[in-house]
Amino acid sequence: MKKRIIMVSVLACAILIISGSIVYGQRYNKNLVEWGKDMASVASEDDGTEVKAGVITRQELQVATSYYVQMGYEENEALDAAKEYLLKREALYMEAVSNGYSASDEEVWEYLDELKETVKNADNSADVYAVIEQFDSEEDFWNYEFIVYKKDLPAQNYVSDMENSYGDTASNKDLTENQSDTTWETYFENLKDELQEKYEDKIVFE
Repeated sequence: MKKRIIMVSVLACAILIISGSIVYGQRYNKNLVEWGKDMASVASEDDGTEVKAGVITRQELQVATSYYVQMGYEENEALDAAKEYLLKREALYMEAVSNGYSASDEEVWEYLDELKETVKNADNSADVYAVIEQFDSEEDFWNYEFIVYKKDLPAQNYVSDMENSYGDTASNKDLTENQSDTTWETYFENLKDELQEKYEDKIVFE
């Protein structure tokens, strides 16, 4: 069975994740196309590959806000939701860095190469390509994702290790698989809230 990519990134940060339960058919495709256009426009403005911990760029906010608008939010609500999401994402990255996580350019490209193959074999690959096609070239899309994953990959690796560690703890408590999954999800949501509170004063929007 092909793996379905559930578009995870509001920031376009990972491989395009929008729940299929939210938009359907032509509206779904239109939303992806419009979001892809906004993403491509932002990507064309990027002037380098440098990322800074504690800094959320205007471009990141624009892409995230566009995502929520395409999900049906009013403009003001979309902006608030985007800021909340980005604050949690940035706080998670900062916590990962503080725990020694990082990703070299080579590691990011290796991960993206794997991601390209996942896209090709995904059940919803057409949805992903609906976004990619809004860029001047597929290379431009992956160059944009490279910038995004400079932050997302360390955070992703940190979360993966945290989840594995938490799963081991849950197993020792003789919890069922479903209970363990639910417990981790609850724990992770609480963790994101705690990290946002911890780092919010150190994060700026530029």
